[in-house]
Amino acid sequence: MAESSDDREKRVLRELEGKNIAHYAAILNAWIRTKMERDKVLITLSAGGVGLLITLFSTAGIGHWKEGQTQ
Repeated sequence: MAESSDDREKRVLRELEGKNIAHYAAILNAWIRTKMERDKVLITLSAGGVGLLITLFSTAGIGHWKEGQTQ
């Protein structure tokens, strides 16, 4: 039995809807991954900055920094 034009049109619209959903899902997934990568970079840089401050305070001492401010 041949497919009627009405049935064919409905099938084509369902296929198009499925393709649109897959397309938007891929775009959303890429956007979320990009945001997560940015957050990872910010956390890494922040942890490096905290590590640098701890190293400076432990080698020079906090008193050294206070003396520099009072002069």
